[in-house]
Amino acid sequence: MKKETVVITGATGFIGGFLVEEAFKRDMNIFCVVRKSSDLSRISLPGVRFLYFHPEDAIQLDAEMAQFSIEYGCPDYFIHNAGITKSVRTSDFDRVNAQHTARFAAGVARHFSSLKRFVLMSSLAAQGPGNDQNLKPITISDYPIPNTLYGKSKLTAEKLLKQFTNIPWVILRPTGVYGPREHDYYLYLKSLTRGIEPVMGFKEQHLSFLYVTDLVQAVFLSLTEPVVGETFLLSDGNNYTGTEYGDIAREALNCKAIRVRIPLQVVRLISSLLEYTGRITKNTPTLNNDKFLSIKALNWTVDINETQMRLKYHPQVDLRTGLRLCVEWYRKNKWL
Repeated sequence: MKKETVVITGATGFIGGFLVEEAFKRDMNIFCVVRKSSDLSRISLPGVRFLYFHPEDAIQLDAEMAQFSIEYGCPDYFIHNAGITKSVRTSDFDRVNAQHTARFAAGVARHFSSLKRFVLMSSLAAQGPGNDQNLKPITISDYPIPNTLYGKSKLTAEKLLKQFTNIPWVILRPTGVYGPREHDYYLYLKSLTRGIEPVMGFKEQHLSFLYVTDLVQAVFLSLTEPVVGETFLLSDGNNYTGTEYGDIAREALNCKAIRVRIPLQVVRLISSLLEYTGRITKNTPTLNNDKFLSIKALNWTVDINETQMRLKYHPQVDLRTGLRLCVEWYRKNKWL
């Protein structure tokens, strides 16, 4: 039986590495779109091939995708996972998340005419936060009102993709994704081990989470289930308060920590200072002005009933189990 072929962008990132590993387990022909400067050690598996495409140049990317089609034929699947979640230059969000998506989609439409599925990794940020007053979980039928530059760029990417009517696309909007090797949630766990549980603001946040292997499950279901032209929200199926998140994290670490509430005005000031410093040092801080807007929103809860029914998606890892697995990995690999 002929192996199926998948092209994965963003393959060297946190989520991308798990996608490559799953495709390898499924014995697929794997092509990873990478940069010359990328660390390929994690995805250098037997048979994995690398594509040094240039999405920053529309003409060059089109030529590269045309050449791929000549050499290898049309892939079965294209998973567009590449993107940025933070940047010290606000213009980067639209350039990378939206325009690069449009250029890959244009190449697919022109050269991969028999592609079975194009999966776009979007974000819950493209949907925007839920109602702060009634705290009703976000549903896919809610009108998207993203409140961050990141979220707006992801929503723009979705709209640009939908313009290509000959592409069999599926869009995924995962909530915050965590797991081994992830860095931002790791910083929170590290703070707890030092005895401090930072809490932003004085109002209770309502949150949702997604363990990385459940996200991978959803991606591969999207390749084969009859759901072309649909968009799905993803989480572990549960919703949590910020207090519950802290309690579960401390339990996973088996540590004590003092809960320190930081006024939002102070968080905003710190965000601005860190972003200003980041522009000078050219290092993007985890806490920045765009991230502050996410922190300020109180409702990031999700209703995934539609996803479970249409995509046959059944998350396996709740927050308690997932954080325990993370802590085990972080300790084994000397991160904690």
